[in-house]
Amino acid sequence: MRRGPLRVLVVEDHAAIARQIVDFLEGLHWEADHAAAGALAIELATRETYDVVLLDLNLPDIDGIAVCRAIKAGAPRNVPVLMLTARDAFEDKARGFHGGADDYLTKPFDLRELALRCEALARRGQLHQDREIRVGSLTLRVRERCALVDGAPASRCCWHCARPARGRCRARRCCMRCGVRSRQTAMPSSRTCMRCARRWKKPGRRT
Repeated sequence: MRRGPLRVLVVEDHAAIARQIVDFLEGLHWEADHAAAGALAIELATRETYDVVLLDLNLPDIDGIAVCRAIKAGAPRNVPVLMLTARDAFEDKARGFHGGADDYLTKPFDLRELALRCEALARRGQLHQDREIRVGSLTLRVRERCALVDGAPASRCCWHCARPARGRCRARRCCMRCGVRSRQTAMPSSRTCMRCARRWKKPGRRT
């Protein structure tokens, strides 16, 4: 479950509405940045890391759908986008979702509901983040399904053996081929494999 304050980007050209949202979120001890135009929103969302982006569809310079697509394509991670708009027709909602929105809330709305939706989106977004698991010199990039040793690409079977499969390593001989040693005679667990990986590529290690 998501814990701690969220960091939110509020993209809204109406100053009074934006101020109301930002004040409410900051009252929850969240961090809220504001962009009144699409170009600034894209710049911030692709440079900074946010838990949720609140995006108005009616922006003065760029259409909100185009902003959403640009954020999804360029953000450092898969940040959820919640669209805020007075357009309540089904066609508008469908256009928003097809444009990449993760949720859609029509104006006027209750700020408490907005906060609840942000929390839900942040939890959902965490499940889809690009994950890296690091053990010493070994880095497993979960989403890319690859392994690095000291920053250099490792053998594909390194990823295969370190990846848990019903709580056990895929194959002990795979660990041995990669130079990951274990004293256990039985099939090692994924935890054992990761523990062995800490000794990977140490000076004087026998292969």
